Amino acid sequence: MKFLAAAALILLTKSAQGRTSRRAKSSKGTKALSACLDTYPDYSGDINASGSTVTVKFDGDNLDFKYNLRGVEANCVDCGIHIHTGTACDDASLVGGHYWDASKVDDLWTTEGGAVYNSDAGGNVKDHFDLTNGYDGVGNDGHAVVIHASDGSRVACGVLSKSRKSAKSCKSSKGTKALSTCLDTYPDYSGDINASGSTVTVKFDGDNLDFKYNLKGVEANCVDCGIHIHTGTTCDDASLVGGHYWDASKVDDLWTTEGGAVYNSDAGGNVKDHFDLTNGYDGVGNDGHAVVIHASDGSRVACGVLSKGRKSAKSCKTRKMTLETCLDTYPGYAGDLEDIAGKVKVSFKGTDQVFNYNMNNVDVNCEDCGIHIHTGTTCDDPALVGGHYFSDGTDDPWTTAGGSIYESGPVGKSKGHFHINAGLDYFANIGHAVVVHDKDGNRYGCGVLSSAKKPKGSCLG
Repeated sequence: MKFLAAAALILLTKSAQGRTSRRAKSSKGTKALSACLDTYPDYSGDINASGSTVTVKFDGDNLDFKYNLRGVEANCVDCGIHIHTGTACDDASLVGGHYWDASKVDDLWTTEGGAVYNSDAGGNVKDHFDLTNGYDGVGNDGHAVVIHASDGSRVACGVLSKSRKSAKSCKSSKGTKALSTCLDTYPDYSGDINASGSTVTVKFDGDNLDFKYNLKGVEANCVDCGIHIHTGTTCDDASLVGGHYWDASKVDDLWTTEGGAVYNSDAGGNVKDHFDLTNGYDGVGNDGHAVVIHASDGSRVACGVLSKGRKSAKSCKTRKMTLETCLDTYPGYAGDLEDIAGKVKVSFKGTDQVFNYNMNNVDVNCEDCGIHIHTGTTCDDPALVGGHYFSDGTDDPWTTAGGSIYESGPVGKSKGHFHINAGLDYFANIGHAVVVHDKDGNRYGCGVLSSAKKPKGSCLG
């Protein structure tokens, strides 16, 4: 019995030692932690560093802090990146401040301590620094990493982990296989081109881009006109849109005619096509960057920010399908009629139009007088107003027989509407000229359709 008891004690001791050894091996673990960062809670600015990664390797409490940042503030010099006391990125009030063991070290999450990054013109940087905060891998596990902008604001956050929400998860959950945008008029652009509602969708295979575009209302017959992704991450301020966006360490700037980053529009200012290109960045690297459409003279006419959701191409479909214009005297008109005043409002359902008009000072006692949408996109030059605007394969509906007419009484006023289908939808008609004719067919009224709503009564003089 003594022998059996002794044997059992030996077995129990070895078993306990084995468990202790295994626990020791596992507790030693945590040689590396990583995080996939997302937008900081409650941050509402233009910086989108979502998909940036941090990997921290440990030798005791010495940290090798590696980061791969994308979409941070452009040209940010000595901007902060730190581990914080908090263990969540869901609530800004819980992220806390810098995390260090004050009994061992000073706070080194500072510029002097080297806890900084320096981004390029595209808001990207891949680098590392060495530091200690007095805690080893176990002590840092589960803590929040915070990226700061140059003004100190917190723009991104991620929780360090051995697995969940680690840097590897960026590849699967943040794969960013496709980005899209709904474009609007370029900030401060005041010309006649209105490409609002045009869309761009970019699909990614690594850093290879399949750049698809559906442009409506761009410059007519524009040959090899530019369409590019830019360094900026906003379309609200022209000074922040920046220039062409590419990784100069990997590729040349291919946002050029030679690189194929162009479109060729038809006579109506429309085109749907695609091109293949690489700018050295994958979907994550391009997310949040501005797409810019250029006219033939290089001017910037439209802009939209690439996104997986907000302001994506799909959002174009939800916009109200109505265009309006105030009418003014046709350029170069020298007849006897008074200056026309009036408003045209066209509502769309697909290519079906309800064409509403309310006009003063038109030709008196006008019967079956014409009012039409034309191919031109300006009322400043009669040579550019063009003729009736309708799609290829559709008969010209802008005729008396087609119903695109108005009638007036003895005081030269006219109000009414008609239905018409010229084979062109809302987007295709943006920026096109409406022309009013007198009894003799002369053009004496003109206005350019836009999505901007005109205040009630503002066009009637």
